[in-house]
Amino acid sequence: MKKEKDNLSTQASAKQQTRLVQPNNITFSCKNVSAIQYNILVLIVEKIQKHMTKVNLPNIDKVRIPSFSINASEVSGINHKERVVEAAVDMTKINFVFDRLDWAGKQIIGEGPIVTWVDDVKGSNEIRIKLNDMLIPALTYYGKGVGGTYFVKELTLSDSSVYTKQLRQMIQAWRNRNTAIIEPIERIKAMLGVAPSMSNKRMKSDILEPSRRDIVESNPEVWFEYKFVCESPIPGRKPKADHIRFTVYSKDSTDARSKGCYEDFRRTYDCIATLAPGRSVEYTDKITDQGKLNLIASKYNYYLKKCREGEITKSFMENCMRKILAEECGIIIIQSK
Repeated sequence: MKKEKDNLSTQASAKQQTRLVQPNNITFSCKNVSAIQYNILVLIVEKIQKHMTKVNLPNIDKVRIPSFSINASEVSGINHKERVVEAAVDMTKINFVFDRLDWAGKQIIGEGPIVTWVDDVKGSNEIRIKLNDMLIPALTYYGKGVGGTYFVKELTLSDSSVYTKQLRQMIQAWRNRNTAIIEPIERIKAMLGVAPSMSNKRMKSDILEPSRRDIVESNPEVWFEYKFVCESPIPGRKPKADHIRFTVYSKDSTDARSKGCYEDFRRTYDCIATLAPGRSVEYTDKITDQGKLNLIASKYNYYLKKCREGEITKSFMENCMRKILAEECGIIIIQSK
């Protein structure tokens, strides 16, 4: 597992990154797939994009159905071809729902598998995947009414969790919006293929927070914050979260909160995660709202450097940061016993 992750991480850290665009139909419809199957979809998108730009033509069989070759090692690291083939075969049983506009401007909703046949080329890492020709229009159209998601292939492939892959691409699709994205919790669950019965607490601890942390730690162009909010309060009852508010930040954004402050944000988040892991999102969000990211990040960098050099203990560093957070930001973090 470690070798597999190291192999994919090496791809992600390469200087040359492959930038792809896929229809938002795919971005918001890839539910109930595994991490390996998601990677297969990414490579299919890449093959289609290369075909559309005449960089790499697909194999066409006698009945004109396109077939693409993919490298199993690129999907799931070395020595895992068997499970990649198994995942690809399982994709023939997974239906995807896409909607688009036809040539006359009428809305079309199509449903069916993307993959219809899988050939395992023995003695090599090659797998040939035949696509459902009925879904080719949905896989290639990202114009009016659909939109496209731009993303870096290597980063998406390197994510170990399918939820991280999905959320990374969802925020890429949302990156150009000028306001926070507020979506019903049930809709987000449906997008991610999560059981409707999953509690908000578990959704936060098992999906949103780990994915958010993984994205932040990958030195991305785009990252996000989130908060559970109540948009439809019932009079006389305690407010209960029914929506999730996503705030998307990007390095090229003109938003003063995100421009040039990525490292401050990441350092502040690391600090809070050390002191109060369960409240890292909430407290980092509060510090961001106060405009004190740089202050907390610089203080943390100062004490962290001294700790690493052996001048102070980790316990002393943490106590100093608790005091600073309390005095500067009004955030009280009690030391656990």
